[in-house]
Amino acid sequence: SCGRIIVALSGNTGTPDEGLYFVIQSGSTVLQTAIPGYPTGTIIDNTWHHYAISMANSASNLVFNFYLDGSKVYSNNSAVASLGEITGALNATIGGFQTCPPIVAFDGLNCVGASKLSASIDEFRFWKALRDQEQIVDNRWVQVGGGTNTDISNTELGVYFKFNEGITGISSYDSVILDYSGRYRDWE
Repeated sequence: SCGRIIVALSGNTGTPDEGLYFVIQSGSTVLQTAIPGYPTGTIIDNTWHHYAISMANSASNLVFNFYLDGSKVYSNNSAVASLGEITGALNATIGGFQTCPPIVAFDGLNCVGASKLSASIDEFRFWKALRDQEQIVDNRWVQVGGGTNTDISNTELGVYFKFNEGITGISSYDSVILDYSGRYRDWE
């Protein structure tokens, strides 16, 4: 089934949807929520922050948490039906749309690569299992070791990008981002 997770910053200053918001979709089930108390000015403050999002099904509800610098600042036990499993290939982008989001303003537009991020990201981690607040706090400023095909440490780490690995000046090297999750798949 189709699924998507969008984390975005709305520039609609002074409106209820200003600031940080999320769109989570599985099939026809869509949850769109703004994080109250985090208008654009509190996110764009020229200071490094650690942001973490966790979501998981709990009974028939989706539980969604947002962490800022290790503290849980928002929790939503959504009445929306729990999200189904996303199957098939995972195609994703960081810093731009993969496809148009499920909101009316984008109907009929070619959205691939639209809404490009203008910011700096130090790391990106995607975990295939729920991380609790203690794990988020303990690991927010440290590197996480990925496993290998023979070492099963952190098997739930799906993707781990480090965007601060230096610049060689050779565009064919500098345009490649390495996945440090440690998983290798032999496609032969």
